[in-house]
Amino acid sequence: MNAKQIVTSYLITQAVVTAAWWGLLWFVPSSVGWFQPESWPRQSLLGFWLADSLLLVAGSIVTAIAIATRKTWASIAIWSLAAAVWYPTFYCIGVSIITDEAWIAASLMVSIAGLTLAMATIHGTPNQLPATIRATPMTRTSAIAWTFTQTAIFWGIFLWILPMGIIEFQTRTGWPFLAHRFEHAGQTAGAVALFAAASMLGMWSGWAMATHGDGTPLPTATAAKLVVSGPYRFVRNPMAVAGIVQRNRGWMVLGKRCRGCLCDRRRLRLARLRSSGRRSRFEPTVRRKLLAIQTPRHAVDTALIRPRIEASRFGNR
Repeated sequence: MNAKQIVTSYLITQAVVTAAWWGLLWFVPSSVGWFQPESWPRQSLLGFWLADSLLLVAGSIVTAIAIATRKTWASIAIWSLAAAVWYPTFYCIGVSIITDEAWIAASLMVSIAGLTLAMATIHGTPNQLPATIRATPMTRTSAIAWTFTQTAIFWGIFLWILPMGIIEFQTRTGWPFLAHRFEHAGQTAGAVALFAAASMLGMWSGWAMATHGDGTPLPTATAAKLVVSGPYRFVRNPMAVAGIVQRNRGWMVLGKRCRGCLCDRRRLRLARLRSSGRRSRFEPTVRRKLLAIQTPRHAVDTALIRPRIEASRFGNR
């Protein structure tokens, strides 16, 4: 699929799923309680039906048609749709903050708003062609501002709102995905320290991308220059490494295992062996694999990197 097909397919899917969600609310009245504070009346959520029908459902369909038929106003339509979706999103987040409820609704809305904004960046401005990867030269000030704006959005969605929605979903359903809890000495302090270290790595990576590459980490507004300084000297994608560590340490604060963390799964296995007083013939293998994951690889293959550096310098002259 090309970039235009990705955007139009998503917008049509968004319209259909949103219409189906409203059908669920109308025909299954008990489902309303999943998406609003328990003490609120049912009408407080259903009152959004007209706005969602016109702006989100109809707006997504009209925008998809405009992009598919290459209308001159397609860029204005998709950026307007992205802005319109963020308004109810901020409302849902505000409700969840003051009530500590309805995090499922906030999670769904930030997902829709984030994806719609991503589709807008893929489609681009009127002076750009649709693309999933686009080098966008910027001034250093603009690159820094956009980089840290993107970082704030990503961290807010993936490290705060979505985890809260997952926890609320598990509480309502009793789904065993996060039912297992563990505790050990120094758990919270260690998790917070590692989370802070990973956050600093993420900020350092963003600063290096903005100041040395004159761009942002976002693929649709990526740096026009090759960046091989700062943390990029050691890791190909240090921001991804930082995000993984942040996510796993965030779950660790809650005493919940993140199934996506292979390192933590092996660490827990060793902890269980020690707590039970038993040793397994597989323990040395597990320990070797755990050390292989944790050991940073500082060696840089200069035979591969140097030509790319020289090519970048030559192109920037």
